[in-house]
Amino acid sequence: EDRLQQAASQAGLEDSLNRCLAAARPCDFSLRDPALLERFQTMDCFSATFLEEYSACPARYFVNRHLQPAPMANDAMALERGRIAHAVLAEFGRKMRSVSVHLGRADAAQLEMAGKFMDDLLGKATEELGSNLDARMMKATLKYYLHRFIELEASWSSSLKPFMFECSFGGEGSTGEKRDHNELYLNLGDGIKLSGKIDRIDVDDITQSEKHALVIDYKMSKSGKGVNNFEKTGKLQIPLYILAVKEIWDLEPVGGQYFALMCEDTDVVRGMCLANADLGERQVVRTDKKTPDDFQEELDKAEARARKKALAIRAARFAPDPLEGACIYCDYAIICRTGE
Repeated sequence: EDRLQQAASQAGLEDSLNRCLAAARPCDFSLRDPALLERFQTMDCFSATFLEEYSACPARYFVNRHLQPAPMANDAMALERGRIAHAVLAEFGRKMRSVSVHLGRADAAQLEMAGKFMDDLLGKATEELGSNLDARMMKATLKYYLHRFIELEASWSSSLKPFMFECSFGGEGSTGEKRDHNELYLNLGDGIKLSGKIDRIDVDDITQSEKHALVIDYKMSKSGKGVNNFEKTGKLQIPLYILAVKEIWDLEPVGGQYFALMCEDTDVVRGMCLANADLGERQVVRTDKKTPDDFQEELDKAEARARKKALAIRAARFAPDPLEGACIYCDYAIICRTGE
């Protein structure tokens, strides 16, 4: 390095060399601004979605959620597609409940009516997309998978019926549901409170004193994750939402499932459930079924992981530390200093 400095000085390139050497040295990812550190240290409410994103990679979480760069074009399209799908499915669920139609027990006329409802809702939700090629492709994609959603739900006869939609807890915004618990948080200990929004809660006979519940989380993806892979892949939403359903809504959860809306095989729903849960004709992967003790153990582990991640955010630990596979689709992979 001394010889390089000498040669650079003689050539008038000393400043350029210093910049190159600084870029090649290991990065220090520590935050130093006192006001910024205090902001993180005093955080007490965390989103289940954000904790899951932090689990995948602390640096990406920090950039996305705190620096908030404008999304790239492909990301923006995917985000908009997911937003529309979630909004349409929530409104569709409310519409089906208002006319007392349970897709798992619907006749041909009711299924035809459901398809028309879905088309109407999708049409209204996509009015402002325009008519360019990207917009037409998005509309066609959404229509295909939302109608496939109807077909799948119609093939699953179960005592559990969709009952609540976009169920907020802990300050994530009013849902308009009668049983909104927006002011209540899930307490994780160490002064950490959890907020979230559950896409759907299915319940059995609502006249029973002890209502069984199934958490559904929609994903505009081609696959979901089973409970045996939750820790490896950083998944937290399903177990945390199960805890919220029990503690906040006073329901007896029998499981939670990711509904992969773009999945084309039999693993369209993955997650965790009690082995003796009556989920009707839903095809549940064997390894997603757990005994009551194992089920509770998985919930306890997820709660501990969420608490650990929240404490790490409080400590402003944002060095790149991605889970295996997290870098594949990361927008920042080509500039990331992971491993340094």
